[in-house]
Amino acid sequence: MKLLQVHRDVIRCISHRATLSVHELGTLLPYKAHVIRRSLDQLLEKKVIKKSVMCNFYRLGYTPHNLHFSLATRDPKKKKAILDHIIRHPQISWCGGITGELPYEVTFLARDLSEIGNFFDQLSDRHGPIFEKKKIGSEMCHNYFGPKYISSTPIPIPTLTLEEPSEKIELDHVDCTLMYYLCFDGDIRLADMAKKLGLGISTLTYRKKRLCDIGVLLSEVYFVDRDRFVPINFNVMLSTTVSDSRFREALATFCKNDPHFFCCHRCIGNWDYKINIQGEELASTTAAIERLKDTFGENIASLDVVTVVRHYKDAFFPFYKELQQVTKVPALERNIVPFGEVRRA
Repeated sequence: MKLLQVHRDVIRCISHRATLSVHELGTLLPYKAHVIRRSLDQLLEKKVIKKSVMCNFYRLGYTPHNLHFSLATRDPKKKKAILDHIIRHPQISWCGGITGELPYEVTFLARDLSEIGNFFDQLSDRHGPIFEKKKIGSEMCHNYFGPKYISSTPIPIPTLTLEEPSEKIELDHVDCTLMYYLCFDGDIRLADMAKKLGLGISTLTYRKKRLCDIGVLLSEVYFVDRDRFVPINFNVMLSTTVSDSRFREALATFCKNDPHFFCCHRCIGNWDYKINIQGEELASTTAAIERLKDTFGENIASLDVVTVVRHYKDAFFPFYKELQQVTKVPALERNIVPFGEVRRA
């Protein structure tokens, strides 16, 4: 599907607020209601976009840990077996292939560091010594800006911030099941979910509102199928000479305002920040990296750029097997990986 300008403008709006009505979109965009409605229907029909609910992992006591690694084996079958094991782990929310000396990246959601150690032990017990090299970093904060590059239409861009709170929230099996369904398919009707789970609609409605009120569910958004419409995808791994609030605010503002910056993670470990930059042209996306260097060059100690070349898994609430064991969640008909298996090599 070729994206028209109206498609791009609609995506830019709904990628930040899926709850926008056609009328509300009409106040932001220079199109008539029937044009917007038809464009939205086309995007959904072609599976260009997928509704989801953003989950604040930090509020649940989980911290994302990024593992970059290379595999010791060169055997394609062993590589596939190892990656399959990793992808199916219920605490892996993202897994992808990148360029550079460490060609794989995994985001592991852990409540404490011992869980990462257990994960490594499980891999070793099953596959032997698999890592050739590895680096681990933890994400202290995650700012999400959405795919601004997809349209130049001047639409206000809200920033969603995920960070560690002072109080952790405990969820019961109903909350977890609701989270799983909403993060997998934000378009699912509460009535259908209630029927499948044997619960009342009023119960699910109350639980959803409660999860939003306490900051576990942040926002309903639409995600673009990045494997079809994000030809250029860079991760910039950044170490800085300063870490005060003034610099953090300046960097966050810069990322929010630049059209190619998709999200910014504040990290501890090998890097201080991981910034995702997306675009449709190599020249414009590379220019965004140069703007970052020009703006903050005197505060940059080191900067590494890797290209994201493949997505193996991308899930906002990945605890599927864990939920099945504890709560007997009915299986969904579709794959747990958004948009299905990755097509891009």
